[in-house]
Amino acid sequence: MAWQAKKVFTLEDGRTALERYCAYQERCQSEVKTKIASLGFRGDAADQLLLDAFAADWVNEERFARAYARGKFRSLGWGRIKITHGLRAKGVSAACVALGLSELDPEEYEATARLRGAKEWEAASGVPLHQRRFKVEQALYQRGFESEWARETAPGREE
Repeated sequence: MAWQAKKVFTLEDGRTALERYCAYQERCQSEVKTKIASLGFRGDAADQLLLDAFAADWVNEERFARAYARGKFRSLGWGRIKITHGLRAKGVSAACVALGLSELDPEEYEATARLRGAKEWEAASGVPLHQRRFKVEQALYQRGFESEWARETAPGREE
């Protein structure tokens, strides 16, 4: 494979590329830093691009945390714990994590957990009752639902 020189970007090219990158979907600060580095910017130029992104409101941690929490909950059925870990892994502050979690409607959260539990309960048919409950609880834990809450809402507790 032939060696290719990396394209050299001017600061204005970097701003344009960064604007397109941030316009596509909400981004957190760490994702934007990674993108700036992948464009080949280092040092003062990278800091300037990051400041420009914040000044132009292309990057907003609160907005990102809210969108991340809503998206992971609605599309993937994640619970609060898994969402919190995901936001922390991206370097989002604790205050923004709390704001993101406030986006989750408690009734919708409970309904989602009950639905996920019911699906797992049906999938584990033919298994002894105590193992079936365990499988449901484990599936809810894996999705990021709180352990006490998963134990209380697991189907089959009334039996």
